[in-house]
Amino acid sequence: MQIQHKGELYAVNTAVRGFVAGAAFWALIWAAIHKLDEIPYLKEFTSTQEVLDWIEDHKGLTLVITEGVNGLLHGLSPQGVMFTLGGTITPWSAVRRA
Repeated sequence: MQIQHKGELYAVNTAVRGFVAGAAFWALIWAAIHKLDEIPYLKEFTSTQEVLDWIEDHKGLTLVITEGVNGLLHGLSPQGVMFTLGGTITPWSAVRRA
């Protein structure tokens, strides 16, 4: 993949793309968690605060679940591993702040 900026052409490494994609994917998941109260069908069953409280009480399990999802979805290919590494940063930083 190549990106052009102000007339200059940059090549973006596949590993970097996977890393950024993983971080962006999990950032969207965490943003969705903070919007649970605005989703009509889900607010009948849970709330943002309930989910965040559960995450606060189960930080380790939250990280294990996110890593399991990453591993199952993307496997052990080089691109999948980089996606998983990028996807580790976002949940780790979110859980750490919780």
